[in-house]
Amino acid sequence: MTNEQVFELAEKIGFQDDFGRWNFTNDNLLDFVFMVEETEREACALICDEVANKHHKQHYPDLESVADECAGTIRARGEK
Repeated sequence: MTNEQVFELAEKIGFQDDFGRWNFTNDNLLDFVFMVEETEREACALICDEVANKHHKQHYPDLESVADECAGTIRARGEK
């Protein structure tokens, strides 16, 4: 994730104090962490999807299935 993406998520959950520091309640901090994790997992899975689509077009079905499996496994990590 880029710093900009992290700050966008922080704006949804936390607040800045008078000194520009980000603050979160205990529950909000966990929500922020979970949002960052989910966003990063999805970004990784999308890269696998792109690889799968690229190799599918180039007729490498074995590589496509591996990339699809990787994308599914990355997404499933959030369900544990």
